[in-house]
Amino acid sequence: MPPIYIVPESVCPQTFAPGVNAGRNPPILSLGDILEARVAGVLPENRVLITTQNQQMIAASSIPLSFGQKLRVQVARTQPDILLRVIESEAFESRRMNRGFRAFLSDPDKLLRLFEQAGKMLSAQGDGTLSEGVRSCLQEMSRLLNTLILSDEAIRNPLFVKEFVSALGLDLENRLLKNSKPVPAGAEMWRGNLKGLLIKIAEQLQDGNSEQPASGAASRLSAFAKDGLQSLETHQLVNALLQARDDAFMFQLPLLLPSGLSMADVFFHLERSKDAGCSVESCTVAMFLDLDALGALMIEARFRDARVGCSIRCRNPEVRAYIAGNLEQLNEALKTLGLKVDQLVCVFEPDISRRRAEHLDKLSAFENDAVNLFV
Repeated sequence: MPPIYIVPESVCPQTFAPGVNAGRNPPILSLGDILEARVAGVLPENRVLITTQNQQMIAASSIPLSFGQKLRVQVARTQPDILLRVIESEAFESRRMNRGFRAFLSDPDKLLRLFEQAGKMLSAQGDGTLSEGVRSCLQEMSRLLNTLILSDEAIRNPLFVKEFVSALGLDLENRLLKNSKPVPAGAEMWRGNLKGLLIKIAEQLQDGNSEQPASGAASRLSAFAKDGLQSLETHQLVNALLQARDDAFMFQLPLLLPSGLSMADVFFHLERSKDAGCSVESCTVAMFLDLDALGALMIEARFRDARVGCSIRCRNPEVRAYIAGNLEQLNEALKTLGLKVDQLVCVFEPDISRRRAEHLDKLSAFENDAVNLFV
């Protein structure tokens, strides 16, 4: 899973708890130091007040933190700004990863329900019991959902999958970690990605952060944000395990169909060279989806240099005949992209679910004992 971290921005210029050095000299930190810290206050704009080494500092946080929460952090960067990452023991991280993986296996449709519920939550945009900040978040979520759902318009975007990962917020912590500049005060890290947006909503609806008593709409929205964050973090945990064990990734893409929303499971598996550089030699993409008219499909493509081989499996013979009759058109479309097509076939497959199970069996992360390996 991408690291969870906080970025201390400044030493607080005020005097706080007795015995705490606030504003004189920043703590002397070395790269790799592991420190004990405590959340001394929750501030607006994803900021918290943390105490460590007898010093209080303002920090920008990418995860919800609560007053009094104790953290174990490691110094990940000291220049040009100080960057601390929240850490736990290796055993704790392994157990957490396993729990997330179990959660996905037991409820693989949770991300689909997040998108379905998100659409319902948008009806609260005009609710006067919600603060202006929360209503602004709902407006941003409405805009964001249009970019996350694979529709007839979105499918024309060749970078949809890449932008989907960023817009969903699966790489939020990683992008912030790579930022070489301090996060400026007032930076709205939540804009442009669903995870950051849910963090912002949860923060604004947190007890004590609102001047108004919690309404029914606020309670429902708060529960939705917390449940949505769990769903996205589970998705991150699954990908962390897949990347570590199989050099693979898995994304669930929401599809807008006439019958409603559906999910396509897309697996990316990288094959690297055995030389010192370990450069990527080829990439295999496997997609499992169920469409209203075409039914269940499995699409598998292998890319190597500028060459591609693709097979399409469907469980309906009439659908197979229809797709096979359009393969030449697909072949020409691939050529216009500069690809040399080695193979392009469509075959009848009566049991797509079996094919999916066989594909998962090839990934060590999905082996029966995978979730118990570190326990």
